[in-house]
Amino acid sequence: MTLEDFPNWLELWTQLVPGARGSLALVKNYVPAEKCRCGPFGPLRSHPDFGFVHSFHEDGPLDLPWDRLAQMDLLAQESMSYVGGRRDFLQTWFLPYVMQNWQEAMLECPHGTAFLMLISLDVMQDWMGINAAHSFFAVSVALGALVQRAPCHLKFSVLDERFTGNSFFPNFDRLPFLLGIEHLQWRCHPESPKVFVYEVDDRWTHCHLCASVGMPASDVWLHLMLSASTCRTSFAEEADLFFVPRYRQSGAGTNYTTWYRTEFMQLLGELKHFPARPQDHIFLFPEEFWPIVVDDAFGPDGPLRTSVILSPEAWPVSCSMPVGASKQVCAHTPSPPGLIVIPSFVDSYRRLELRKHNRPVSQRRVLLCFLGLEGTGRSATTENYRHLLHALVGEPGVHIEAFLTNYREYAQVMGNSIFCLIPKGIGTWTHRLFEAMLAGCIPIILSDDVQLPFPDLPWETFSLKWPMRRVDQRLMRYLRYLERMAPELKASVDKHACWFDYHSEDHECTPLFGLTRQLRSRGMADDGSSARERFWVPWRPEIVWHILACSECMEPPGREPASDGSAGSDFSHAGVQALVP
Repeated sequence: MTLEDFPNWLELWTQLVPGARGSLALVKNYVPAEKCRCGPFGPLRSHPDFGFVHSFHEDGPLDLPWDRLAQMDLLAQESMSYVGGRRDFLQTWFLPYVMQNWQEAMLECPHGTAFLMLISLDVMQDWMGINAAHSFFAVSVALGALVQRAPCHLKFSVLDERFTGNSFFPNFDRLPFLLGIEHLQWRCHPESPKVFVYEVDDRWTHCHLCASVGMPASDVWLHLMLSASTCRTSFAEEADLFFVPRYRQSGAGTNYTTWYRTEFMQLLGELKHFPARPQDHIFLFPEEFWPIVVDDAFGPDGPLRTSVILSPEAWPVSCSMPVGASKQVCAHTPSPPGLIVIPSFVDSYRRLELRKHNRPVSQRRVLLCFLGLEGTGRSATTENYRHLLHALVGEPGVHIEAFLTNYREYAQVMGNSIFCLIPKGIGTWTHRLFEAMLAGCIPIILSDDVQLPFPDLPWETFSLKWPMRRVDQRLMRYLRYLERMAPELKASVDKHACWFDYHSEDHECTPLFGLTRQLRSRGMADDGSSARERFWVPWRPEIVWHILACSECMEPPGREPASDGSAGSDFSHAGVQALVP
C-alpha cells in the first residue's frame, strides 16, 4: 500500500488506525530513506501574520521553506520561548497546502514533514477531531523513525531521541497520555469520595490538546486525571460527587456577564443530576477571572451557592468592563463557601527545565531573585505592590529584573537563587509559586490575602509569608539571618514540590491526590491548618519582631541556632502578626 492508493488526502487520515505499526507500513513504501532533500528554495515572500519568510507557488510545484522551519525550531529549542503565530501559520499554510500535496512534501523533505505533523496535532484535533490527531501522531512517529536512516543538513529537534519538549511541544513527553494511547491510572486518596465525570457536549471541552498548555490548563489535566483515576465511578447513582468538565477556551470570551447568563446556564441545564444535587457538583475555574457573575452565581438564590469550586484563585477578580478593556477597573470579590484552592499547571518542558537547574544550596550564588519587575508606578488592573521591589534592586546578592522571555535563562536564575520573591499577580495567587517549588527556590510569598493549595501541608517549613507592603531592608536583614537555615528549608521545598506537579512520578504525591484528600471534607480543614496565621516565618519570629520594632538595630537579640542547625521549637509564630500593616 502506498499513498497513491488514497486519491483524497482526507481518506488517508480517516482510514489509518491510531498505531505506529500500521503507519510504518504505510510510509515505508513511499519515503526515500537514502537521502535528505530539504531544499533549495524559490522566491521568498514575507507573511505578516507570523513574522518569518516562507514561499509557496500556488500554480507551480510545491516549494516549502524547510530551512525557515528549522530556524523556528532552533529558536524554540534554544530560547525555550513561545514562537508567535504558530497556529496562524499552520492554519493558513500547512493544512490548506501541504496536506493536499502530501506526496510532494514527503519526497521533498520527510524530516520537515514529520516535524510539521507533530506541531500540528492540536490544530488537527481542532479541525478534524481526535482521531485525526491520533493518525497524525502515528504517521509522524513512523516517518520520524524512518528518516533516521537519512541524516539531514537541517536539524529538527523532535527527531532527536533525547528530545523532551520545547515551546512547540510543551508537553511532548505526555503526548501518549494526552492522546489516550498511554493508559495510566491515577491514584486518589484512599478515603476519597467517588466521583462521576460528566461526558458533556464537545463545545464545552473542544480540543483538549489546544487547551492543555499554559498555567490555566489545570482544567484539562484534572479532567483527564480524574477520568483515569481510582476514585472515578461510571455509575451516577453511587457517586458522592459529580465533576463538570469545561475548558477555559470553550466560550466565555471577554464578556462574562452575557456568557454566564446564556451559555453557562445552558450548561447547567444539560447536567442531569444538578437539579437534585447541586451541592455535590464540582466546577473548575483555572484562573483569577471566573467566567460567571459572582454575585448572581453565589448569591442567596445562586445556582452555585452550595457547589464545590476548584480554582487557584480564592478571591476572583471582577472588572467594570470586559476583560482586556483599556479602562477597566477591577477588584477582588469574596470567596465562595465551597472553594478548594488548587495549583495552576506547569507545562512539562518548563518543569523539566526548572528541575534540571535545581542546584544544591551550596552551589547557589544568588540570595534573592525575582524576574517580572514592572515599572515604578502602580499596576492598572489590581494593586500588587511590585513597584516596591525596586528598592531592592542593586542590593548585594539580589537579582531582580524584568521577565525573561528565554525560559532556560529564567530557570537558571531561579535554580541559582536561594530565595524567590513571589508577589501577587492580577489575582492574589501567582504561577511563580509553583515554578519556584520545582526549581528548589524557597518562596517568599508577598500576597496578604492569598489562600494556598492544600492547607494541611506544613507551609511554614518550606516558605515565608511576608506582608506585601513591607518589602524593604527589614526583609533583607531577616533573610541574611535565615540564610543559615537554607539547606533545611530547601530540602523541605524539594520534598513537597510533588504536590504541585501535575507530572509527578509519585502518584501518592500529586495535585489529584491532594485534591481528593481535601474532598473528603469538601475543603474544610479538619487538622487545625485553617487556624494558620496570616503571615509566617520558618525561623525565630522574635527576630522579625525586633527588626520591625528597631529598624536601626544591626544585631537582633536572642540565642544562636541549635548546634545541629535545626529550627527546633523556633517554628513558633507568636508575634509575627505585628507585621500586619
